[in-house]
Amino acid sequence: SHSMTKITRICNEILVLGHGKKEYHSEDVQGGIDYYYSKFEIDKTSVSGAGGALVHDVSLFSDGAPSVSNDAFKIDYLDTLNIAVNFSLDSRVRRAAMKIIFFDQEFDEVGACSSQISNFEIRNQSKTNRIRIRIPEILLSPGTYYLTVVIRDPDERTILAKYHAIRCFQVTGSFSSTTPV
Repeated sequence: SHSMTKITRICNEILVLGHGKKEYHSEDVQGGIDYYYSKFEIDKTSVSGAGGALVHDVSLFSDGAPSVSNDAFKIDYLDTLNIAVNFSLDSRVRRAAMKIIFFDQEFDEVGACSSQISNFEIRNQSKTNRIRIRIPEILLSPGTYYLTVVIRDPDERTILAKYHAIRCFQVTGSFSSTTPV
């Protein structure tokens, strides 16, 4: 199977093949999954959109501990994840909406936070804006995830900026049977 979610839940042994040859074989299922994903790591953020918004920084925190630059941030399963986004809007943009999308390593969307769904309006009142989102008890399976930040103009329905894979983080935890503990 190539479904890491299913493998995590039902397997007690893992085999990774590369060009038909055994590259990894172990009872350490999470180690095998990490090995498999390491072959496909993203090392670059892609940016698109009409312009009018600029993301300066995305920081990740857990229980007050800041993220480490240039490394994947690690958070334990069920810890609180805090996301801080520093951004600026063009002076012509009066209001903005932000969506943060969580992707797993297979680029399946596994979650999202949206200012519009939360009835939170972003008004362009300063040169630099900061949004902080708190997600208590993150319920993502252990593994690596990527954040995509989308800023759009709700009036014009235009995507001002989309930063795909702007930050990476890893959920850690040990397994007892098939349940993270």
